[in-house]
Amino acid sequence: MDLKNKEKKEMKEFKSAEIATNWWADKILDGSSKDAGFNDEQFMESLMFLLSSIESANKLTFEQIEIFKTELKNSINHELNNWDSVHLKVDYNPEGLLKEAATKAKINCGVGSSFPFKTFMIVTKDNVKVSCGYAKAFETLYDESQLNLKEEESLSK
Repeated sequence: MDLKNKEKKEMKEFKSAEIATNWWADKILDGSSKDAGFNDEQFMESLMFLLSSIESANKLTFEQIEIFKTELKNSINHELNNWDSVHLKVDYNPEGLLKEAATKAKINCGVGSSFPFKTFMIVTKDNVKVSCGYAKAFETLYDESQLNLKEEESLSK
């Protein structure tokens, strides 16, 4: 058995990777999270620019979303098998693993993309936190330790 196949067989999959992936897929399907932190006038100017530059190619197919989800989930799992955390970021356009997964799925990563502005996600083996929008507080999407506490509480009742 070669090393590449051995590495694939031993790669652990994490629930946090699935939750993070599904969150991003939902956001790009919705396409409405565009909080860039502008005041009203700046926001309207930016919005008009974006609306004028949105392409018809921005309509996503089921196949594109499935490719994106598969690629992103696999990438997150791969990273979590090697590191303590994965950071996923969108300033105005997706970066890093998000951009790679979107590119493989032929999803627009440029002007008019469906990705939420100013979004930062931290994924660990047992936790997913996201800040969606300019200067927004982090929200916990998944915390395995909290789930374990709830399970223990229900078992003790």
